Amino acid sequence: MDFSKLYLFALKYAQEVGQPIPNPELNSPNVTIQPGKPEANCALEILKLWNPNYFQGVSSIVVQPSADYGHVQSGPGQDHTVIYLNADRIVTESGGVYNGKAAALAAAKVIAHEKGHISSFDQQQGFQGGETPAEQEEQSFQSWLNSGGMERIQTLPCFQNLSGTI
Repeated sequence: MDFSKLYLFALKYAQEVGQPIPNPELNSPNVTIQPGKPEANCALEILKLWNPNYFQGVSSIVVQPSADYGHVQSGPGQDHTVIYLNADRIVTESGGVYNGKAAALAAAKVIAHEKGHISSFDQQQGFQGGETPAEQEEQSFQSWLNSGGMERIQTLPCFQNLSGTI
């Protein structure tokens, strides 16, 4: 079997179904967004631009309705490596447009917040520090945006292809 052809076929399939394509040069897992949305997928690319290893410790991001912008879970039968993202609420509160640059940035901020919780997880005691680690992660991301990150984001093809302004 020709594995290089199989790999190329898998990449083409991933592009067609809207899944992020793994980059073997990055030391981070392939995070899958379920279901895929252009803004949420672009949020991943934004966070990887900030830190190519950003998603170490995250197994997936699930887009679903909830009372919060996003959340993570722990406890019996729960996977603390999954980020749940409420894209509808994020979009509504980022201008009410169901697509666009503002929604991608808002999703990136929520994912950063939830990743802060994941990074604080201890197997014995669960999530540590309450909201503090999550807020610190979100503030670090905002500082990066304010110190030149926003200009870098403007060059991402996924961001350029989204409608709207920031």
